[in-house]
Amino acid sequence: MITVSHISKRYPGGYEALRNVSTHVDPGEMVFVTGHSGAGKSTLLKLIGGIERPTSGSVVINGKNISEVTFSTIFSRLQINKVSWISAFITIIGFFPEPSISQILVYFFVLSGVIR
Repeated sequence: MITVSHISKRYPGGYEALRNVSTHVDPGEMVFVTGHSGAGKSTLLKLIGGIERPTSGSVVINGKNISEVTFSTIFSRLQINKVSWISAFITIIGFFPEPSISQILVYFFVLSGVIR
């Protein structure tokens, strides 16, 4: 389950990519993110994936607020090499022939020990 609550993202220089965005994705639900160039689609996915941090608001995956977890914490918990990541990706494709973004994200965060 992914819950995005009132997230905003403002980049240095004042560009506001997202303002007060909220959504919820249930397990097994398929979601499409669409919009014009510059609408904030990539920014939203980076925030959900923990690649960037929101200026305000929260991203919760399976009950864990990933907005509070630093990327270095995730990376330090992994301690596995690229070959292991390739194996992990092949494994998720084996379980889910057409994995959704939520399945991939949950698998990534479970593998890294951020959520259980």
